[in-house]
Amino acid sequence: MPSFLVLILILPLVGAVGTFALALVPRLRSYAYYVALGAILPTTVLVLILRWMGPRIDVPVLWRPTLLFGATPMLQNDVALQPLALALALATSSTVLVALTRQDRLRPKTLAVLLVLLPPSFVALWSANPLTIVAGWAIYDLVLAAGHIAASGWDRTAIRSLIFGGLATLLLWGGTLLSVGEGDSSLWGLMTPSDAQLALWMAAGVLRLWIYPFHLAAPDGYDSSPSLVPFLMSPVLGWGLFLRLVSINGGSFPGGAWVPTLAALTLGFGGLLAWSSKTPCAMLPWISMEATGAVLLAAVLAGDDASVVISSGCVAWTLGTMVLFSTDGLRPEAPWWNIPALIGALTLLGLPFTLGFSAQSALLGGIARGGQLWWGAAFFFGNIFLVASLARWLLTPAPFPGLSRYWQMAAYGAGLGVAALLLLISGLYPGLLVGGVTFPSLGVLFATPGLAGWLVWVISLAVGGGACLAGRERARQNRIPARCNPRFPAPGVALRCGRGGNGSRTGRDPCRR
Repeated sequence: MPSFLVLILILPLVGAVGTFALALVPRLRSYAYYVALGAILPTTVLVLILRWMGPRIDVPVLWRPTLLFGATPMLQNDVALQPLALALALATSSTVLVALTRQDRLRPKTLAVLLVLLPPSFVALWSANPLTIVAGWAIYDLVLAAGHIAASGWDRTAIRSLIFGGLATLLLWGGTLLSVGEGDSSLWGLMTPSDAQLALWMAAGVLRLWIYPFHLAAPDGYDSSPSLVPFLMSPVLGWGLFLRLVSINGGSFPGGAWVPTLAALTLGFGGLLAWSSKTPCAMLPWISMEATGAVLLAAVLAGDDASVVISSGCVAWTLGTMVLFSTDGLRPEAPWWNIPALIGALTLLGLPFTLGFSAQSALLGGIARGGQLWWGAAFFFGNIFLVASLARWLLTPAPFPGLSRYWQMAAYGAGLGVAALLLLISGLYPGLLVGGVTFPSLGVLFATPGLAGWLVWVISLAVGGGACLAGRERARQNRIPARCNPRFPAPGVALRCGRGGNGSRTGRDPCRR
């Protein structure tokens, strides 16, 4: 009889097989969504139940490869890593629910890939030893590359994903081999790694996060469909590794001066790449990249509270990214459908009373205390571009007609509303979603940035918002009508571009392409 952890791994695979089988029968292809939902929703519930279960170790297979000193793959549901697994499961289930209401529905084969991505992700997060996470990473990279090709024929993205993902796995494997013959335990909780091991493992985690200049691993064909959010979730695997490393490093973030340097560069260049993108959809990976750099720099500057920042920051990044990028866009006749996206944007900005505030408070306080002027400059300019990019996305007109059926409203509202509500509730009660760590009170979080940190943050928000408003005003005065300007589309004429030419036949808005 399979254990509880193994059952969670098997359920998405069964759903993927059923979804793929229905895709081969034209008459039954429309039912593939319901098979996928029938697999992913129970998986999410089981992961949620696992959040309150005690830690346990399972051995799914008795495989002992000699290349990794004969260790056996083992799973352990660590309390600190459970929120990451829950965030991944919730992001996938929300994506399937939202895609069900759209005209550009995902292909059944792509749905099957989204389900297959979950088991190796869980294996990597629940790894009790380095062998297990190596196996999880390797399988995840192969499935992700296949998903890129199946989704939209992203051959270049698939190749880059395999190259960078394979390099990260090799670095993790190489660091593990350094302990061969030294008598050290293979379990994460009992390891005493050397500096060389930590350096290799840190490099592997950085590659997983798409930190600058390794951002080339991020998908660049995201214009095809905003329903492909789970393909942007690869950094969660890197955060899972960092949580392990922080734990065995005594609670502080390992690594030298190169880690905050790369994090600061990611902050600045991520925002710049987002704002300079030609279309709103193309800037989505760079928005997530900028937010990743902010969480990484905050974790480095947090000292002994690094695990708190990583846990809350990763969950906030995952759910905030999902609800922001899964939204259809602004509907002037029904603006309340944009509330989840607004909550996601505020979470990525780290505003108070959202889950992202914990990491943002640590970041601002660390910058103010650290005395590194260029860290503050990178955050200031990166945050300006981030604010402007988020506003640009939130004001982009919806490319599809409004939700007319009750089941569509229910699916869309549940897909985005549950995650957005969790971001707000966990902002007030972080322990409800993120366990295993002690969170500071709201009073401590408000006091941590200090006067200097608050000033830098508020000014950057104001300048970024002003830049977006100024750009939209220039677009209105331009000879090209604002409604057809891809960078500043006018929300008041949401579907006028899409009703002419190809837009009338496909239901898509050319302004977003």
